[in-house]
Amino acid sequence: MLEIRTLKRIKNIVLNANFINQNNATEMITRSIAHEIKNPLGGIKGAAQLLKKEINEEQKEYTDIIIEEADRLKNYIDKMHGPKDLPSFKSTNIHLIIDKVLKILGNSSNIKVTFPEDLELVNKFNTRTGTGFDLHTYQPGTGFILGGHFIDCDYSINAHSDGDVLLHSIADAILGAAALGDIGLFFPDNDQKNKDLDSKQIIELCMNEISKLDLEIYNIDATIICEEPKINPIRKEILTSLASIFQIDQAKIGLKATTSEKIGIIGKNKAIAVQTAVNLKYKE
Repeated sequence: MLEIRTLKRIKNIVLNANFINQNNATEMITRSIAHEIKNPLGGIKGAAQLLKKEINEEQKEYTDIIIEEADRLKNYIDKMHGPKDLPSFKSTNIHLIIDKVLKILGNSSNIKVTFPEDLELVNKFNTRTGTGFDLHTYQPGTGFILGGHFIDCDYSINAHSDGDVLLHSIADAILGAAALGDIGLFFPDNDQKNKDLDSKQIIELCMNEISKLDLEIYNIDATIICEEPKINPIRKEILTSLASIFQIDQAKIGLKATTSEKIGIIGKNKAIAVQTAVNLKYKE
């Protein structure tokens, strides 16, 4: 079946090329394969050579690709099977196979892995996922910072730093995705230098660390869990703040809010928590 896949691949190369007369191109490919059924790759080369006579100079690059691919694939098949041991095509209905190949508009994001070197391109689209969770208790106060945005309310946060539970959760997710540990490794809570630390500095360190690994944020998805204050009325302001801090489009930030249905320390309105997922990707 390797040879059949080869035929499909090379015919797709033909059909995705901008030939002036694609119907003639398809007909010539099929006819050439039918005439040289014992040597389909050679037949494809013959069809490509015929096509070169009917197209302009700019389009000849496509037929050169076909000829080059045919030679490359034939060498690969010979190594796998040996030239004398190739499976016979007489037992297959090659015409039905060819007719089932559809012509579609090509797209650079439609990656097909055929050779080992193709994996290098695929790896550029891989993402790394990390999760983060943080919880802080409340105390009576006049407000607190969430996602870099100050919320005016009747609570403040018990914390060693500024207590931005949202940024802390995102920071842990970033570090986790990059396999760099958690923020406690970089900012121990028993270090007085970190007292009342602005959490934006934590994010700045995280961004610098992933940049060293040639990574960047693909998207952020966070869920804030609390009874009060209500998050939805100030959701847009928090999103605006996050987009500014991370220098990414708001479309890449998912921000949701929920309660714990009066259950536990959060349900008793004594704490707030955030759960986050972050995807990182390699820079292009």
